[in-house]
Amino acid sequence: MIVSSWHTAANQEYNLVKVEDGNLDAAKEAFLVAFHHQYKKYDTVKDLGLKPLAAPSGDKEKDDHEVLEHFLQMGFAEEITRFEKILQNGQQDDGQTIEYFFQVEGPTSSPVALPENEENGKTVVGYAGIQYEPSKNRCYIHQLGVSPKHWGCGIGRKLVFALVESGCHPDLSSISLLTRRINQEGIDFYKHIGFQEVSLQATQDDYLDFTKYIQLEWEKEEKDAGVHRGLEAEPSSFTSGMMAIVVPLVFAIVVSTICKMRTSK
Repeated sequence: MIVSSWHTAANQEYNLVKVEDGNLDAAKEAFLVAFHHQYKKYDTVKDLGLKPLAAPSGDKEKDDHEVLEHFLQMGFAEEITRFEKILQNGQQDDGQTIEYFFQVEGPTSSPVALPENEENGKTVVGYAGIQYEPSKNRCYIHQLGVSPKHWGCGIGRKLVFALVESGCHPDLSSISLLTRRINQEGIDFYKHIGFQEVSLQATQDDYLDFTKYIQLEWEKEEKDAGVHRGLEAEPSSFTSGMMAIVVPLVFAIVVSTICKMRTSK
């Protein structure tokens, strides 16, 4: 379901879509392209904090690619499993969390070679998986990525504030996420639209070294009731469509637990 549309200065049309049926195959491809583009230049263990292969081949470039690909595939496999479960059984009415899936579809004339949406001929160029907590009126962004060829088109901002843009939760009070410390472009983007760094109370789990991550949080300004900081600012040359990769959904429970621990103290 299209919830928002906009045009760039070059008159290219983009649609923010709330994904409620179908599949996430095209979104997965967009996410993988974004992640590889941003992180392929880094050491997967030293810089990204991923676990090395149990039996490395000796070819570091090949091994790094395999580690990164495994991490991504595992993360999105969990995303797809959750999405398909909701499609089959509906949202669990437990009052604790609600899952949302959004993607951005762009013009087919784009040089990005990604799967097309058969219904409208557009290409999926961005994706966000978001978990909303009704009792706190806040959400956690588990995955967000924008295809590099489409940076600067307002996509990142639309995905970050998708719950507000879609009208699902127009009075959303806060948004939290984790991102890697080396992802300076992403961090600059988030701070530009109103996020601030907050303390992260975790160091290591079975797969990730959390010392390599920072937690960022956006809060609605109470003095401007009904006005969401970050939504009104005009897109800049680097921020409006910036790929801002966050921790994949396979670690969503860890992220949510960290946030709840911090806010409960």
